[in-house]
Amino acid sequence: MARAELVQAIDGLSEAKLTEPSLDGWSVKDHLAHLAQWHEVRYLDTLRLAAGKQSAVNSTPEQDELFNQVTAGWRRPLSLEQVMWELATSRQRVLDAVEALGSEGLERALQKEWPLRTGHESEHAGYIRLWRQSQGI
Repeated sequence: MARAELVQAIDGLSEAKLTEPSLDGWSVKDHLAHLAQWHEVRYLDTLRLAAGKQSAVNSTPEQDELFNQVTAGWRRPLSLEQVMWELATSRQRVLDAVEALGSEGLERALQKEWPLRTGHESEHAGYIRLWRQSQGI
C-alpha cells in the first residue's frame, strides 16, 4: 500500500518537476533518494535481526537529521534513472530480508522497539501530495 501511495504521488510528474528543488528545499528526486538510503539501512538492520542479533540503529532525531542532510548531498548528483533504480532495488532487498526473517523472526522483531519504523514511504508520499497541491499540479 505504501508503495502504491508513493507511485501515485509521483505519477505524471515530468523529469523537470521531479528534479526541481522546491519541496522544502529538496526535489522529489531527493525525497526518493532519501527513501532509498533509509531502505539500505533498514535492509542491513533486518539482516542483523534475521541472524538473531540486535538492531544497530539507535539514533536521536538530531542524528537522523544530520544523516539525512549528509546522505542527501551524496545522492543529489545522481541521475533520476539511478535514483529510481536504487529505490526499487533497496526496497526489494528489504522485502527479501523481511521474508528471510520468517514468521517467528518477524514476530520477534516487531515485538521490540525497532527504530526503523514503517510508513516512511507513506510519509514522503504525503509530502509530495501536499507539494503538488501547493504547485497546482
